[in-house]
Amino acid sequence: MPDFCAVTQTPVYRRLTSAIDALPAVDTHVHLKASDPLASDLAEILGYHNYAAELFGAGAPAGPARDPEAPAAARAQALAKELHRSPSSTHAWMLRETLRAAYGVEGPLPLVDWGRVFSAAETARTRPGRLRDICRLAGIHRILVHAPPRPLSDLGWDEEVFVPLSDLVIPRRLSRKTLSDLEEQTSASIAGPSDLQGAVTAYLRRAAAAGARGARVNLDPDIPLARGSAGAMAAAFDRALSDAPGDPAPMNAFLLDAAATAAAEAGMTLQVFIGGRTWAGVHLPHAPAELAGRLLEYVAAHPAVNFEVYCHAAGLTQELCVAAKYQANLHLGGAWWFAQFPELMRTMLALRLEMLSPLKWTGFFSDAYVAEWIIGKSALVRRELARALAAKVLEGYLSEEEALPLARAALHDNACRLYRIEGAAEPAAAVPVADDGLAPPYRRKVDDRGGIAVWEVDGGYVRKHLDREFTNFGQHYRFPFIPKDELWLDREADPDEEQFFIEHLLVERRLMAKGKAYAEALAQANRVERKYRRRAGDLARLTQRGKRLPNGAQAHKRLWKALDGGVSVWIVDGRMVRSVFDIDFTAGGHDYVYEFVPENTVWIDDDVEEEERGYVLLHELHERNRMAKGWTYERAHHDSSRIEYHCRQHPDELHDWLAQEGWA
Repeated sequence: MPDFCAVTQTPVYRRLTSAIDALPAVDTHVHLKASDPLASDLAEILGYHNYAAELFGAGAPAGPARDPEAPAAARAQALAKELHRSPSSTHAWMLRETLRAAYGVEGPLPLVDWGRVFSAAETARTRPGRLRDICRLAGIHRILVHAPPRPLSDLGWDEEVFVPLSDLVIPRRLSRKTLSDLEEQTSASIAGPSDLQGAVTAYLRRAAAAGARGARVNLDPDIPLARGSAGAMAAAFDRALSDAPGDPAPMNAFLLDAAATAAAEAGMTLQVFIGGRTWAGVHLPHAPAELAGRLLEYVAAHPAVNFEVYCHAAGLTQELCVAAKYQANLHLGGAWWFAQFPELMRTMLALRLEMLSPLKWTGFFSDAYVAEWIIGKSALVRRELARALAAKVLEGYLSEEEALPLARAALHDNACRLYRIEGAAEPAAAVPVADDGLAPPYRRKVDDRGGIAVWEVDGGYVRKHLDREFTNFGQHYRFPFIPKDELWLDREADPDEEQFFIEHLLVERRLMAKGKAYAEALAQANRVERKYRRRAGDLARLTQRGKRLPNGAQAHKRLWKALDGGVSVWIVDGRMVRSVFDIDFTAGGHDYVYEFVPENTVWIDDDVEEEERGYVLLHELHERNRMAKGWTYERAHHDSSRIEYHCRQHPDELHDWLAQEGWA
């Protein structure tokens, strides 16, 4: 197996990371208060319970940090002072990702101006549409949230974000208190097992009528799933009422049966959470070896309901994969709590990819208590999913073309099917064919070079559906989805560079087919392309045959817009820019990347078609604005590509995103 650190240095990993970051995801389990899902203040973000436990376990003093009566700013400052105690953990990384995306926090956390960040958090919380902004930053399509059995419209919750689950949580064991809680939730009097079954069924029916798509049951791994006789269950129920000691197994089994029967009647997916064992107040991962087998018996006994199982003991992964492999209605959920760490996630993801159909597991749920933490958790899952898939491609078990659909299934489509969410992918259908007989993305055949067909394609279609990094042209060894015997050229608004691109691609393809690295093939292909451009006379015309130095402003064709912040956006002669200044110039650029672009200027290539220009403009403005704040080009470009791809999938949001970058 390729070393995981080595995997991240490969073009395959970079391409998959870029594509996976742009995929929509469904968050299948949160602890958000849907009527007020945002953090109340910065302290609630810094003090996320799983990370705060690390800090206090490392000796952080309680003080204001743990005092709920202390002012929010004081709690935030107290927590910030303790972040140095756990700087390398996964939760520290997720916190940095969250703060970076949500508030633009850069650099080492101990050096951050926390007063400024606190103010930024206060302002952001009150901004209209802030929840949707966070979902965009995290790449979240929908969030499943527990709701009472009433329509979301009656509750005033955002129906474009939230999908309801039943808020009836069936306990892992029955006691006098849990029974009292069930009676309060179901408004029923529960005097025996049959009353319990009736109450659960009636409640889930009401929830389903209000739109709920699932329910949840917790399993205690220390209590065997062993059915008993009716008498044994009645006795167990009586002991639960009196909190007397005894064998809880029959009632534990009855609760799972009751939940599954009710979920089947209501048409809901049943989320099953396998908990841990509590020692000295600490909840530790625990999974008895026989648990998967016993759970499998119950899943098989209820074929009409889909079970989605979550377990925070990563050691149970193999057993659960085997069980899900053979049982059609058993599905596996994402990494939970003490399994949501890179090393454990890599094992889980590798086993799922190797052992299961891609239809059998979902890849993400945040378990977040405030919406902002979804950002960091989404970033972690996407990063590790890209690593796992890239490793399989490098090992030869998958092609790169096969990898991305697996990621989409895990992050989005499987959850949409399980919970009946609009947006689930339909089974593959025939590709629509245009009147000219060509299927997308083909537009016209340009040439044929020794058995290699040269096609003009719809670059916008390619960037939306195949690879957002596709630019002016491509060939198979750079973009594997292009057939080996084809060269693809993006359609030019002014088609005057086709021959330059064809000569370039022929060299690049020939060298890469012989095993040359892309960087080496690109350098040689660029030399050949420059030769053809010089022959065409572009450089001679601009410099009056070498009598003067070229000036970037000479490439300007027309001013598109002058922004309030002093930045001018120009449509430029793309052919001239490539022939004279930079042969790799593509689509657009700005003064923070290209030294020949005049100060405070953004360029948009005139070869970019009208319907594409808004997306290119968004990319360049976002990238420039981030680099102006000190971001590196690599980071700013990656973030801009992610947002550009998102808007290509959601064109109705393009104007709002442009407005955020100063295009009013």
